[in-house]
Amino acid sequence: MNEFYILSLKWTKRKDNLLTFWGPSDNGYVFRLECAGRYSAEQIEANQAYYDSGEHTLAIPCEAAEVLSVLVTNVVSKSLNPDRVKTDRVVEYRHLAALKLTHGARRKRDATRKQWRAKVAALSQEMPR
Repeated sequence: MNEFYILSLKWTKRKDNLLTFWGPSDNGYVFRLECAGRYSAEQIEANQAYYDSGEHTLAIPCEAAEVLSVLVTNVVSKSLNPDRVKTDRVVEYRHLAALKLTHGARRKRDATRKQWRAKVAALSQEMPR
């Protein structure tokens, strides 16, 4: 089953140096992949203008984002316990171009599949029964 993260181009800011993803169930925005929502191909195909507009959002295969992700260590709270640290998996802004290429290849492949399905459907209607 193919799963995707939704990359928010609208809320990804160069100054943050990290890519912004949608949270689970279309709820919120996150930097950490552990907190990002995973969306099925069926969800994205059902409402492509919303999940994969190409202008404000990109549906990125989870594997692609995870391969490009890096571990960063942040202090959770200095006031509670300065020795307590947390490691998160994030995708840096510099990988945006690579993810856009991945997205473009997937969109092209999907368009080719749709054309192929349309040709098969047209041929099946032309064939005598």
